[in-house]
Amino acid sequence: MTFDPIVYFGILLLAIAVTLLTSAAFASFSGRLGFRFLLGGICMGVIASVCAATGLLANFDRSPPPFGIAVLLFFLGPIWLGRSRYGKDVADAIPIQILVLIQAFRLPLELVMHEAANVGLMPEQLSFSGWNFDIMTGASALVLGVALMFHPGLNRRFIWLWNIWGSLCLLVIAGIAIFSSPVFLAFGDEPENINTWVLYFPYVLLPALLVTNAIFTHVVIFRKLRAADKVWA
Repeated sequence: MTFDPIVYFGILLLAIAVTLLTSAAFASFSGRLGFRFLLGGICMGVIASVCAATGLLANFDRSPPPFGIAVLLFFLGPIWLGRSRYGKDVADAIPIQILVLIQAFRLPLELVMHEAANVGLMPEQLSFSGWNFDIMTGASALVLGVALMFHPGLNRRFIWLWNIWGSLCLLVIAGIAIFSSPVFLAFGDEPENINTWVLYFPYVLLPALLVTNAIFTHVVIFRKLRAADKVWA
């Protein structure tokens, strides 16, 4: 596999930094919420890293393949967590602007992913040169989050539309990633079109920590918006 320091350390440092910063943001309002998020992130990161380092995730001879189980955990896990009591507590305690600003990490992440596509680590269809429009989610999260800091009474329709957009972007890129895997080969069986890079360390931290963070935060924002709509109804 091609080694590119920008991609290698970019994914590694982003995964660590985003987990720590999210935990710190939660802890500034509730130490319990911040500690539990950090503990969960550490457990998820360690387990995913061990599975990747031992070659378990890249083993497609097993049925079902471990990769498929991991995908279910990475996507269904944060949805369940966001809908759990913990997700409600986060929605109640953390201001909406903080939850939106957390998603700004998707801007530098997309730049790193673009570099990964340029050096042949990642299929091009997963970058913004292909079918990934998530860089717009990251950039708009920064703009919207700052706007909410200065104008907390901003019309919630903008937040609803942004959150729906960001969720759809995640859904689309998740579908492309899955159908680009060795299981489906929807974009062809050429090596450059097959999505296997996330099966290895540290790239596995992208779905294990960064994607799960994004999904969880979207679910919590939806909960917070619905609760606010009920108050104003």
